[in-house]
Amino acid sequence: MRIYTQLALFISSYTPLLIIIILEYYQSYLKFSLIVLVIVIIVNGFLLGYLGGIVKGRSNRDFKVKTSENKTSDTLNYLLPYVIALVGLKLTSITDILILGILLAVVFVVYIHSNLLLMNPLLNALGFKFYNLEVDPKDKIIVISKKHLKADITIKTKRISKGLYLLEDS
Repeated sequence: MRIYTQLALFISSYTPLLIIIILEYYQSYLKFSLIVLVIVIIVNGFLLGYLGGIVKGRSNRDFKVKTSENKTSDTLNYLLPYVIALVGLKLTSITDILILGILLAVVFVVYIHSNLLLMNPLLNALGFKFYNLEVDPKDKIIVISKKHLKADITIKTKRISKGLYLLEDS
């Protein structure tokens, strides 16, 4: 997955946190809050457009599902940074802003290397679910879908990146 896609997934997954921060500090930092809000809207628009473009522009790949594991509940992993960021942190100084920036940078690196970017609460709120599938030919893939996926079905997907697919009917 390309870095700009990873960054878009990361920012979109933290959209609720960014909105909370904007609501907390918009009166003190109106211009900065508006800039952050515009960036969040653009990034989320890019991500949804990107996923929509994948559905339209890429060729199909059919898979026979052998086993299915719904990983949507793993989005709870995103709650820890929310709690840390909100408990006792006041963004009233440069130091506080740097602390939050460093925390989010570290989380970003960890999430990229552990494939947790797919556990995106914003996509989950839009109805997407995340599945680890074992498929024929013998392979393991991750599928993003609005539908419930189970074993012994054949699915049509679009490739997002190596090992990551979007269910075509989503």
